[in-house]
Amino acid sequence: MNWEQNERDSRVDTLLKNFVQLTTAVQTCIQIKLQVPTLILIYASLDIMGYLNMPADKLSNTADDFCKWADRYFLPNLKDKSCRSIDLYSARCGLLHTMSYESNLTRKEKAKHIMYAWGNADPNVLKRLITKMKRVDIVLHVEDMNSALVAGLQAFLKDIYEDKARVALILRRASKMFTNIKMPK
Repeated sequence: MNWEQNERDSRVDTLLKNFVQLTTAVQTCIQIKLQVPTLILIYASLDIMGYLNMPADKLSNTADDFCKWADRYFLPNLKDKSCRSIDLYSARCGLLHTMSYESNLTRKEKAKHIMYAWGNADPNVLKRLITKMKRVDIVLHVEDMNSALVAGLQAFLKDIYEDKARVALILRRASKMFTNIKMPK
């Protein structure tokens, strides 16, 4: 095995370890009922995937990159088909910037508010309450979001490994990701 192969393998390792850590952290937060950190991790994961998937000529990801990844890999695996990628991006902005359900996009009525059901809660009960309040919102079940994220990551990995140029681009980006290294004593 040559140096280039070792370098490629370390980037693949970094990428896969980070995916595993993110999905494990989401699952752990769900299990110990840390609702806001769960959502932050899910939305951050979608952001990261948008970055990895963006065109080669781009250096920084945008809402469009987030939405493209969500449209292709996340939303097809989500049970609630009323949710759009712009709704997810808006929810991400509200949560990460103000820890609320509101963002510039919802204030301008370009996106719907997203509410969340957890554990054994039935999202339909929350939907009925929202309807009575005459609000047009989406209710997502967090465990469904987690399943959609995992399925999306698996589909993304399958897709990228079928395209050598895409693999090279993503591995270049992965080389800048944080990783743990063992230091000699």
